[in-house]
Amino acid sequence: MPDLERGAQLSIVKLPREIDIANCRAVYAQLFGAIRPETRVVVADLTATSFCDSSGIGQIEHARQHATKAGVRFWFVLPPGDVLRVLQTLGIDRIWSPYPTLAVALDQEAGRAETGLQLESGERAWSPLIEPFSPRGP
Repeated sequence: MPDLERGAQLSIVKLPREIDIANCRAVYAQLFGAIRPETRVVVADLTATSFCDSSGIGQIEHARQHATKAGVRFWFVLPPGDVLRVLQTLGIDRIWSPYPTLAVALDQEAGRAETGLQLESGERAWSPLIEPFSPRGP
């Protein structure tokens, strides 16, 4: 089951080691649940993911489309490896534009942002606040 870290305007969903037909709907539910009015960016963190089948890719893409329609930016963190090679073969890496690490994503996006992400305290920051999370099913 995915894990979630949430800051005032940044939500990071840490995806599981394997994403397939058995858990892809739960992955979608977690990503979709991170799309909230106060959230500016949802990060799908596939750092630990070593396998993702077509059902998983489809559900992640579906969540990305929902975020886009809601005006929420959707980032992907995906280091080099088998999952990235599959996405490159399918051409999805051109749509998702994954970052190799969360730090790279935050650094590169910080340079592009006009105001940055604001914490609840009003402080400008690029690392999320961590809030307790209980996994829930689809």
